[in-house]
Amino acid sequence: MKIKVDYTNYINSLILLFFIAVVFKRTAMDLVFLSVSFTGIYFAIKEKKLPFQIKEVQLLTLLFWGYFIAVIFSIIAHPKSTEVAGFLSREVYFLLAPFASMAIIKAKINLNWLVLGSKLGLFLIGIIVIYESFLGASRPSGFLNAITFANLAVLLFFIVLVASLNDIKKQQIIPIIASLSVGGLSIMYIGGRSAWIAFVFLLLVVVYLQFKQRFSIKLKTILLGLLIIGLLGSFNSVINQRAGLAYNNVAEWFNGDLTMSSAGQRLEMMRIGAIEAPNVPFFGNGYRNINQSIITDKYNHKVHDKIRLYTHLHNAYLTNFIGGGYPLFFALLLNLFVPFLVFKKALMRNKNQLYASIGIIITVGYMIFGLINHLFGDVFMNAFYTFSMAILLPKLQTDKDEMYT
Repeated sequence: MKIKVDYTNYINSLILLFFIAVVFKRTAMDLVFLSVSFTGIYFAIKEKKLPFQIKEVQLLTLLFWGYFIAVIFSIIAHPKSTEVAGFLSREVYFLLAPFASMAIIKAKINLNWLVLGSKLGLFLIGIIVIYESFLGASRPSGFLNAITFANLAVLLFFIVLVASLNDIKKQQIIPIIASLSVGGLSIMYIGGRSAWIAFVFLLLVVVYLQFKQRFSIKLKTILLGLLIIGLLGSFNSVINQRAGLAYNNVAEWFNGDLTMSSAGQRLEMMRIGAIEAPNVPFFGNGYRNINQSIITDKYNHKVHDKIRLYTHLHNAYLTNFIGGGYPLFFALLLNLFVPFLVFKKALMRNKNQLYASIGIIITVGYMIFGLINHLFGDVFMNAFYTFSMAILLPKLQTDKDEMYT
């Protein structure tokens, strides 16, 4: 297959722009996502082929369209399905991503563009954090929810880190340390506790990914930079305050004190979700009909009146099971663990290690986020995951070396 240089530059440029736009504003992010997707739709019409008819995109299509169909069933299961049908637009990324992948595999992808976009995304996050902190914002996050903003910052941070460990030159050390420092300090100031937890776990994943290799000067240098970030973070008032508050809230909840604290509410939601899960119908209680359907009158503490107003349980696994039953629950698990196993297998075979490493970082990151937050109910989290998989997963489904570099 002969690949035109102009088309390759077009796709690579959109990949770079996406990883900047995803932390900035939905309009910009959607414009990039739709540009790639409609390019794939053009090829689908021209070649009279759907994504599942193309070997490289078959697995991606099965996973994403399966999830999208499961969401439709959960909407139908809702007592007022017509009122929540509009929220299906949040999940449309799963429908379009296989077409985006069709467009991507027709270009000679250079993963350095993805990494560069991640670096610039980290710097943009830093600019937003500094600007909004100057204006007095307690949790700077731009146009995004603070939790999502912090989660995406963590993912971009570790994409840059694993890419740097894969291939680094002496002249690149200072720019890499600079981008990681900006990203790391921004994560601390945003104040997302789920992001902090994921940061620790993903750092362990990076060490695991490197354990077979000799701890060279590049690894020591970058880990030293991370250590400096950690030391600075230990003196950060935001981390000390929020970590201490969370510890006290959790201790109070375990002692039977149902407080209105953030941590206490989350633990109570998860507890009730686990209790009520066995009573959920096969197709669930309905999309976004989570808390109201299970927090009945028998839960009559004032904290229950508060958490009944939420549309999720701050746990993606319980939320998907109660809202969408077995189809949506297993669709979530398959979308997280199947790509993870594909990436892990490639890593064990020393095949496309950078693609596999970034893929593992993203899938493990989402697994961790899902334990204490919702996942695919957020447009930015949906777009980031589906677009990333549309780039990475097909690489491991083909032997066509001319497609990627």
